[in-house]
Amino acid sequence: MMKIRQIHTKTIKDQIYQILRQQIMDGTLHPGDRIVEQDVADQLGVSRSPVREAIKQLIGDGLLCNIPNRGAFVKKLTAKEVQDTYDMRILLEEYALMHIDPKLREKNRKQLQKMKDRIDREIENLSVQEYETMDQDVHVMIIRLCGNQVIADTYDMLWGKIAFFRSISLMSKERQLSSLQGHAMILASLLEGDDQKAYETLRIHLEDAQAMIQDILRNYASGKFWI
Repeated sequence: MMKIRQIHTKTIKDQIYQILRQQIMDGTLHPGDRIVEQDVADQLGVSRSPVREAIKQLIGDGLLCNIPNRGAFVKKLTAKEVQDTYDMRILLEEYALMHIDPKLREKNRKQLQKMKDRIDREIENLSVQEYETMDQDVHVMIIRLCGNQVIADTYDMLWGKIAFFRSISLMSKERQLSSLQGHAMILASLLEGDDQKAYETLRIHLEDAQAMIQDILRNYASGKFWI
């Protein structure tokens, strides 16, 4: 596990949770890695109690699993679980696009424009990490615009699982450019108020990503997906 700065805050458990969750999402922690309470506590300069609580929350999220007498491990996802997770992502994003709150659209118009302008300006120059951040920002914005907090919370939980395999699907520069172009089209449609076009573009965008993931999964004869 990489070295992390020590924490000085009253919400220690929540920040430990966010740090571990981010490490799972960005690939620092891999499927099958063991999470040792004492190691995490030592690196962060905290007691084991908040670490234990953060691990319990991650187990509840489905990002870690507990193996009796062995401890907590980053969960390995089966091909079926990955497929089911991605199907749910599509359902949530499509629903959000068809139920946009006009007031939230106007409230976030400047941010929508800012994201589109950056894609138009830097589409050829974004690093993989920058692309992944942009990708997450666009899709989280789509969810946010419908104003449904239950959907937002469900999507947030799913995102950690999506990150298990998303980084692999984006290693291709061609895939990155295609995805960014899709993002720009979705953002343009949202700015224009053409939600039907945004919906149709999103469907193509997500189906293309899903097809690539299916190709990746077929390469794993064991049925286990590893980053």
